[in-house]
Amino acid sequence: MTALAPAQLSSASAMSLTFKIVYAANAWPAKSISKKSPLNIAILDSSFNPPTLAHKELLLRTAAECPADAYLLLFSIKNADKQLIGATAEQRLEMMKLLAETINEQYPTCNVAVAVTEHARFFEKANEIHAWYESQYPGQEAQLAFIMGYDTVIRLVDQKYYDQPVEEALEPFFSNNQVICADRGGHSSEDVEGFWTTNTIARKFQSSIKRIHLDDATADISSSKVREQIVRDQDIKPLVDDRIYQYVGNHQLYLAEHSTLLP
Repeated sequence: MTALAPAQLSSASAMSLTFKIVYAANAWPAKSISKKSPLNIAILDSSFNPPTLAHKELLLRTAAECPADAYLLLFSIKNADKQLIGATAEQRLEMMKLLAETINEQYPTCNVAVAVTEHARFFEKANEIHAWYESQYPGQEAQLAFIMGYDTVIRLVDQKYYDQPVEEALEPFFSNNQVICADRGGHSSEDVEGFWTTNTIARKFQSSIKRIHLDDATADISSSKVREQIVRDQDIKPLVDDRIYQYVGNHQLYLAEHSTLLP
């Protein structure tokens, strides 16, 4: 598989400096930018280690139920919970590019780009993307919607990730951003509904949080499951897009000798 061109993909040291678009189809985020209303960008932020069919379905389900003007696959090289193990940053971005290209070819109206950021916390990512957008389109506004799984929403409203009271930290975030939450496997419906009805932070910002649902089979797919099956010499073809399947095989990612990748 051909790597991204040097102009598109920076070194890991350069990537740590700022938010950067590393792949975009023509006319991203839109053919024309209106001053009358904000441009809506839906962002799927993940470790993409590797990208899976669940990532693809998350974006497509969002496009169907909460359509946006443009879509973004976002990778942070500084994750609040995880060290960078497994595929390198460059390899993940190359796989993300393959997934974006596939979606753009199969669903042209989605208009998917790929970007990288150094920030780990969502409000920091949002601030940086808004600043980037303003630098590209002065005087224009963007409305961001972060697509995330239920587990990530739990972390979003967890005080341990903030230096100030979580409500104060999230107030400006939800003033011009939304969250699209996809329920995933591993939690009972009682626990999920209990969270939405009892968590005070989730309840406070519920008007800015939209919920979508994945079928059980898709919700059960995860990057860690892909890695586990590779270590156990099990087929991953039902879990990833064809181009990702070929890339993982060609680069011999996540093989048994890297069994320490299993968290």
